Amino acid sequence: MNNKLSLFFIISLLLTGNFSAQSKSEANPLLKLNFLAGEWIGEGSGDNAGGSSGTSSFRFDLDSSIITRNNFAYYPAANGKPEISHKDFMVIYKIADSIKAIYFDNENHIINYSVVADSGKAIFTSDASPNAPRFRLTYMLTSNDKMDIVFDIAPPGKTFFTYLAGRLKKK
Repeated sequence: MNNKLSLFFIISLLLTGNFSAQSKSEANPLLKLNFLAGEWIGEGSGDNAGGSSGTSSFRFDLDSSIITRNNFAYYPAANGKPEISHKDFMVIYKIADSIKAIYFDNENHIINYSVVADSGKAIFTSDASPNAPRFRLTYMLTSNDKMDIVFDIAPPGKTFFTYLAGRLKKK
C-alpha cells in the first residue's frame, strides 16, 4: 500500500512538473500588449472631447495571465452639457491564442471585446449584437512614451466613426 501511494505521488509530481514547464514555455499572447503597461496621462481632442483630461493605468497581474486597466476621464461642462466624470475598469485576458477583454464603467455599461495586437498597436472591437452599437478602441504607440487612442462607434447597421480621440503620455 505504501509503495503504491509513493508511486502515485511521484507520478503526480512528474506530471505536474511537465505541465508547468510546458505552460510557462508557451507564448503568452498578452505579451503583445506589453507596450501598454504603466501609468498614462492624457488630453482629448475632437468634437466630443471638449478639452477632456484623464489617466489610464495598465498592469499585468496573476502571473501575467491578465492585464487590468483602470481609466478616469473628465469632460468639462460645454455647449449646455454638464461636466462628466467617467470611470471604467477593464480586464484583458487570454483564451488559448486569443486575447479578449471585458469592460465595466460607472454608467453601467458592460462591453465584451476581441483584441488584435501587434507592433505597438492594439485594437479592441466589441462583439456584434443585433440592434446594438459596436465599439472599437485603438491604442497606437507613437514613441516610447506617447500613445494615440481612438474610440469609434458604429450604430446598428452603420460603419464606425470616430467619437473621441486623444493622446496619452507615459508618467
